[in-house]
Amino acid sequence: MVSPIATAAASAGAWLMPMPLTRRNFVTLSSLALAGAAMSPLTRVWAVPPRSRRPVASFAAPVMAPEQLRAIATLAIEAATQAGAAFADIRVSEQRTYQPWADYRMASGLRLTFGYGIRVWANGGEAFVGSADPTPEGIARAARSAVATARDQAPIARARRARRPIARPVVTGEWTVPVEIDPFQLSPDDHIIVKQGLKLSGRQAGNVTESVWTWQSETRVFAASDGSLTTQRTTSMVCPVQVSGGEWISGHGRIGGTLAVPGFEPRVAGVEAMLGDAAHDRLEATADELAPLLRLPVHMLDDVGRRDLVLDGPAFSALVGHTLLPALRLSRALGEEHDTEGPGFLGGPDTVVGQPLFAPALNLWVEAAAPHYGAAKWDDEGMEARTVSLMEHGAVVRYLGTRENASAIAHAASSRATTGESGASTMEPPASVALGVGFAQEVMTAPAARPGAVTVRPAQDGASLAALAQHMQTGLLMRGTSVHPDPRGGGGVLWSGMLFDVKQGHIVRRILGGRVEFSTKRVLHDAILGGPGSVGTKIVATGGGLPFSYSRTVVSAPAALVRGVGLVRN
Repeated sequence: MVSPIATAAASAGAWLMPMPLTRRNFVTLSSLALAGAAMSPLTRVWAVPPRSRRPVASFAAPVMAPEQLRAIATLAIEAATQAGAAFADIRVSEQRTYQPWADYRMASGLRLTFGYGIRVWANGGEAFVGSADPTPEGIARAARSAVATARDQAPIARARRARRPIARPVVTGEWTVPVEIDPFQLSPDDHIIVKQGLKLSGRQAGNVTESVWTWQSETRVFAASDGSLTTQRTTSMVCPVQVSGGEWISGHGRIGGTLAVPGFEPRVAGVEAMLGDAAHDRLEATADELAPLLRLPVHMLDDVGRRDLVLDGPAFSALVGHTLLPALRLSRALGEEHDTEGPGFLGGPDTVVGQPLFAPALNLWVEAAAPHYGAAKWDDEGMEARTVSLMEHGAVVRYLGTRENASAIAHAASSRATTGESGASTMEPPASVALGVGFAQEVMTAPAARPGAVTVRPAQDGASLAALAQHMQTGLLMRGTSVHPDPRGGGGVLWSGMLFDVKQGHIVRRILGGRVEFSTKRVLHDAILGGPGSVGTKIVATGGGLPFSYSRTVVSAPAALVRGVGLVRN
């Protein structure tokens, strides 16, 4: 059977010489094999040789069948119920992760990860226990431990008036992300061809680089004591592609720059997302965009003060993802993250929802449908995952919540709630809370409000990046950035990959030695958003939840013109 990558290899002109197993490769393979043998049962690693025509999946032990994962979930729920839990739920996950090296002379690793997390309510207390022991004795022990801990926590829970989760229907079923080309059924040779094809297609336009590519497949089972049982299978990619270059500038040496190529954002998809003429066209267009920026004169920052600023799509995505998005977590607004992440700058739903706090063009949405990263049919609390708005026309309409903290909001609004025999509150979800976003990106942590993807919807008649700069006339342009948010979330610092001076609507020079300080409320209040052609993405890692853990959200946003930021020296 002809490999599904063969067509791509022919069109890109990719051509590979056989690579013998050298001493260097042998040492790498041996090290990875020993590492896999020494790891706990939670994670096992197998070495994948740099060159082979065997499917990647064949280098590791077979994954568990969905029936086995469902059996583990059912056994845990039965054990928790028998131990006295009023309500219990569990997430069971098995993941495969493959990260092919950019240097195809090096062996790669194929990682298999298994674990589960049990959450219970007993005697008014709540507890969460994670484990990776798949034996019946280990599963029952974890469930009993969770119930015992919940009973111990009951006095504390009563003191802080903890509430059981909001009601939801019983859910059952299966859901699978459709994938045309499974990355784990391709060979290491096929993966090399894909990467080399991209490099060859962009060779004339610039230096195509890629960070570590990550392919992941997961089967995740959710079960609860109310009879809910779901199984979801997803395949996802985190395969960023960039175009980079540099010029020798007198007095400064080699000054480089990098632009992310659009269309390679993380998503649920197979290898088909990396193929096709459109991918090659985007590479060349990005390289053509970067080249004139690298030829601009370079100056050290000589004038500080207030400036207007145009942010490209990735830069505005980073700003929104690091400041506004955490402030919209209900757990932060309620003070549950006060000791870890700070109180936030927005306040709670009772004083914020419906208020026109930001620019009328600002519309923020949670994206739950494929191919968005983190797409699912149900979240890790058994709620239906939905595409839902958080902000509309500059006003907050919903906070990101879980079934538990949504219950706290509902009880605050009404004293007529009752508690059913299942241990879950019978109160309906409040309209000011977006549910279906309770995910545990690491299955051995409790679910928290952490969607996989959010978007700032672009203005349909919005301007391009260049047109925004012309509208600004005089100010700054930032291409790509990292954000260091203020611990309270009300602002932060933008450290730019490339910062430019704009005069009379034209980019005149590149600025070195400067950074931008901003207030979130101020810049979002007067922001002018760009159109669909200016959209970019940024992977934003934020912390939160109880217990505290980090999560990854892919934020997409158009370019934006913001007013009154502070330009300061590094």
